[in-house]
This record gives sequence, C-alpha cells and structure tokens, in this order.
Amino acid sequence: MSFPHRALLIGCGNIGALYDLNNEQVLTHAKGYFLNPQFSLTVYDTNTDLAKTISEKYDAKLLTSISPYEINRYDCISICTPASTHFSFLDQCFDAGCKVILCEKPVSYSSAELEALMNKYSASSCKVLVNYIRRFQPAYIDLKEKISEIKNKEQLMNIKIRYHRGFINNCGHALDLLEFLLSKKINFTSIQKYNIYYDFSESDPTLSLKALWEDTAIEITGLTGLSQPIFEVELLFANTVISITESGNKITIFRKNSSFLVPLTLVENSLKNYMAPVIQHIHNLLTGKEHEDNFQGAVALNQKMLSIVNN
Repeated sequence: MSFPHRALLIGCGNIGALYDLNNEQVLTHAKGYFLNPQFSLTVYDTNTDLAKTISEKYDAKLLTSISPYEINRYDCISICTPASTHFSFLDQCFDAGCKVILCEKPVSYSSAELEALMNKYSASSCKVLVNYIRRFQPAYIDLKEKISEIKNKEQLMNIKIRYHRGFINNCGHALDLLEFLLSKKINFTSIQKYNIYYDFSESDPTLSLKALWEDTAIEITGLTGLSQPIFEVELLFANTVISITESGNKITIFRKNSSFLVPLTLVENSLKNYMAPVIQHIHNLLTGKEHEDNFQGAVALNQKMLSIVNN
C-alpha cells in the first residue's frame, strides 16, 4: 500500500502513543497517523524498548537516531517530548525545511527560546501547529459560530476558569480556547495574582488571578493537591451562559428564563477521538486545503503567560 505523506513521531510517551494504547479511542499522535490512510508512520524515542513496542503496534518504521538528514526525509513531524526539548527539535525541523510540524504545548518556558524560534519560523516556509486540541474539534468550531451570534446581541460580562497542574501548561489550553472562541488576543490589565504554588514545575506555577480583558472581568482559579484533572471554562453573557466542563468534553449553553438558567444546548463527547481532526488538519495543510497554522498566536500567548508568571 502506498501512502502519500511520511510522518515522523518523536516521543512515544502519553500523548505520543500511550493514552489510547489499550482502548478504542484516538487520543495520540501514533494512533491518529495510523488510522489516517494518508500517512505512513515512523517512530523515535530515547526509550528504544518503548519505541519498538509502538512500532510493532502500529506497523511503523523504527528510527534509532535523529539528525537533520533524517528529519528532511519526512513531510510532517510530531514533537511529543518534554517541553524542555521542544526548542532543539523545532530548531532542527526549521533547518531541515519540514513542511508541517505538530508540536505539543507549551512551546517553551523560555522567552529567549520563543523569540529565536519565531525568527526561524519567519524565515522559513514551515507550517507549525501547536497542539491546543480543542480549536481543531468540530464541536468547538460550531461553538465559535454560536458565540459570534451571541456576541452580536449580548455583552460578555464575566469569564471563569478552573484548572490544575501549571498555569502555562494547563491554563494555557483555556486561554488559547478563549482566543479561538472569541476571535481576539489575550490582553489582560489590572492583574492580581494570588495562591502561587510551584506544585507542577519550577518554571510553571499553578496560580490564581483576577484581571480585566477589555470590559470583561476574568477570574482564574488554580487548584492544587488534586488527583483528578480539572478543566472548566464559563462564559457569562448578559442572558446566556456557556459552560465547558469534564475537561472540555461537555459543552452546555444555558439561557436566562425569568430568574433561572435553562439548558438549551448540550454537547457531550466533544473531545471523543480528539487527535483525528488534528491529524486531518495536518493533511489539509500538506495538500493546500488549509493554509493557516497557529504558531505565531501560540508563541505570542506563551510569551504573555510567561510575563504574567515572572512579573
């Protein structure tokens, strides 16, 4: 069987290959590529036993070393390694002129690295997707259209976010989602930070804050000491509330009726098989069906979040 596009997966850990290794869902880069008939897959990991297991599971080629020569042989590269290594792999991909790069978030915890990568990106023809998964899902693309209609009639009064495990790492998902849904860039003023805990990373505290985003009050609550994942976003308009719960898997739209909120729309399983649309977006970029990536926006948000943490 012939495959039009060659994909290289760098990093076979959780999001790379393990989240769905023993279930029917499509939650990883490896399974996403494997199930898309447009791609052949090669895998690499510093843990050679793990890489061998994944290569056998998905009938993928096994790469034992990484070099610009090797990277240049592939149409797209998935970078699923720790954030501290993203700079090195992205730098090599830019030098190799890779057509499409899919990088896990965050891009970096270093402002200097982010600036250097933006310079490389601007001088290249590479397309780079940062894997903020929700912006690629059909349910959230539909929600963006609904919010556009609501905004024409009602003012957005408040935004509430609850998250855990790192402001940049996990709250970054919520802030990127807000930029996507509201079609405007984060620009907080009157920021008040509190409850700052370095429970996730020395570079990325879990913190809470209150701020203004133009005329909208935003409250972010970082939760610590939890074993279960928390990711919740609430957008409160004058008469409508949009509630995103269950790590983004459930979307409910409420409408004010007298003094009560009545649920009008409920979307469940909005993140089911979430890597399939991401991989399809890569194919669309490779074939010219899509032309836009999200690298510049993701790096700009990454820089703003670093500034909030460090100031």
